[in-house]
Amino acid sequence: MFSTSKRAVLFTALLALIGTNLVPDALATKGEGKVDPNKKDDITIKKGDDAINSGANTAQSSDKVETVRFASMPLNSPEIVVVSENARVSVKRMPGLNEVLLFSNCPRDWSIQGSAVRQAGFSTPHKGTGLMSDALGSRAIVQGRIYLLPQQIKGGIKMNQEGVFINGQKIEPLKGSDIPCNCTGDDYLEVRVPESFTGDLKIGSAGKSNIELSNWKNGSFICSLSGSGSISSSGKLEALEKAVIDNRGRGNAEFTEIVAKAVVANVNGDGSVLIKKGSAEMSNATVQGNGKISLPAKYKNLKQSVTSGTGTIEVLP
Repeated sequence: MFSTSKRAVLFTALLALIGTNLVPDALATKGEGKVDPNKKDDITIKKGDDAINSGANTAQSSDKVETVRFASMPLNSPEIVVVSENARVSVKRMPGLNEVLLFSNCPRDWSIQGSAVRQAGFSTPHKGTGLMSDALGSRAIVQGRIYLLPQQIKGGIKMNQEGVFINGQKIEPLKGSDIPCNCTGDDYLEVRVPESFTGDLKIGSAGKSNIELSNWKNGSFICSLSGSGSISSSGKLEALEKAVIDNRGRGNAEFTEIVAKAVVANVNGDGSVLIKKGSAEMSNATVQGNGKISLPAKYKNLKQSVTSGTGTIEVLP
């Protein structure tokens, strides 16, 4: 069983994700990302990503997605933060790279701040207006553009075709990249990470986003799901300080293997978390609602809690 101090450490990690690390005010992280200048040799049109070679400017995709390189982050960034509203995101560890590279079929829909990339719009613009508030923060969507809102709004908020106004003052939407591309099909983001990168990976996913990981090593892995989004890994997540998976929607989080000092899995709703293999010195699983968590038996000191609903926690052989 966990001691009180160990439980506090794990839940602090979870609260750091939900209340701090992925909300708007924290997206300007300590790392210094940069948008590539609009030069021909910096723009690479490529189709696909199945037969990936280690070069910085080439890749192939099984679904023929046409993308362009639009930004990069330094190798010594302390973390990579990716926040998607409704997109397919692929994060891949690759040999031969000396910086983190970002590709998309619609760069205008992605905003870069420090070592964080956040969806700023949609390749197929959404009509009308809407307000959202979840683990990724509060935001307004007007004519397909995303406006980040303060955590506390004093006074009124107005939305119309001209934009978003708080107390009569117009605020600006997230600004995407100026790099041109065709913007056809659903939004797609590819993050290519050097094998030697040692920082954290933090994922925030809303709407119907689909996150795909190849593998990850070192640092910490933290993700938050809402809506019907999903996340999966094809390879091992290993040598982690901690892994925190917080599923507050209807989607699924499925991992081939996670090896970490501490693992926290939380389901609030009808979603699921499945970790097929792995090991951990400390672990915690909490279900609120009708969802399900499945963890391997090698997760030591497992503290389980089903606080409401018909949810279940399964320990795999």
